[in-house]
Amino acid sequence: MNKKGWIKIVEAFVAILLIMGALIITIGKTNEGKEDVEKKVYEAQIILLHQILLNSEDKSQVLAGGSEAEEMIQYKIDTRKPKYLVECKVRICDVEEECELASENSPTGKDVFVQHIITEDTTHSKKLKLFCWV
Repeated sequence: MNKKGWIKIVEAFVAILLIMGALIITIGKTNEGKEDVEKKVYEAQIILLHQILLNSEDKSQVLAGGSEAEEMIQYKIDTRKPKYLVECKVRICDVEEECELASENSPTGKDVFVQHIITEDTTHSKKLKLFCWV
């Protein structure tokens, strides 16, 4: 009997398994880093938005709305944001409205992370949307 053929088949199968194992490990490590960054950014955004919501002066500015209020909230976000967030942009709009980032403010080729909160008083409500990228 010719056993050399079977040995070559087993060797090829083991080689394929080793290569596939190395690829799976490499791909797994790449995705882990991205998930960590996403989690870190979303947590930072939530903290920033809750700081705005818990401050009564900031909350009243959000409820007032308008470009002046956006500028004030934008300044507060810029001074409080972590260094790993390259830039964040704020939008204030009505709850029913679609709040989108203006095309001149949006980054090209970067992942944009978005979180929002809704704040209200007895007469009206507003949505504060935070766009950030790393």
